Formats: sequence, structure tokens, C-alpha cells
Amino acid sequence: MKSIPNPQILTLSLSHTRWHTLRRGYTGRKLQENIECEIMHVIVEEARESYKEGVVRILKSDTVEDQDRNLDVILSLLNSECPPSDGARSSPEKRQRT
Repeated sequence: MKSIPNPQILTLSLSHTRWHTLRRGYTGRKLQENIECEIMHVIVEEARESYKEGVVRILKSDTVEDQDRNLDVILSLLNSECPPSDGARSSPEKRQRT
């Protein structure tokens, strides 16, 4: 399994987690599991245990602005780790929100 050099974890507030899981049609146990995982920060803790200290980056994703900023961060990391040969990577100016 290939190791991720700079793991980025996108998090949501509990109200956003509930809204997103309901929108996806999750109910009952699946909805409860998602909310419990967010409350307990399960993914964050697993990542922190799996990587050296200071490597895992937590990115809040509650608003459209948060999501745009996170996309910029992740694209920047991708561009710096494996630069494209044709310069075809997306940039904030080229992206459009649908």
C-alpha cells in the first residue's frame, strides 16, 4: 500500500455532518455511525496514529469558502509533489463552481 506523504483530512461540524449524511440518504445506524465518528474524531485520531507528528493536516470544510480554500491547498500539494508535464493542473482562476 502506497503511503500518502501529506494526508489532508476534511472535517465538518456536527450540524453539517448530519445534513450531508441525511442528504445522501443515510438513516438509522449509518447516520448514527457517521455522527459518532465525527464526534469522536475517529478518522483524525487514526491518521495521527498512523503518521509522524506534524504530518496530518486537518481542514475544516463547513462552508463553500472552506471547501474552495481546501481545494487550493490540495491542488498546491499535488502540483508541488508531482508537477504536470503539460501544465494542465487546475488553478483557482480556471475552476468554476457548478
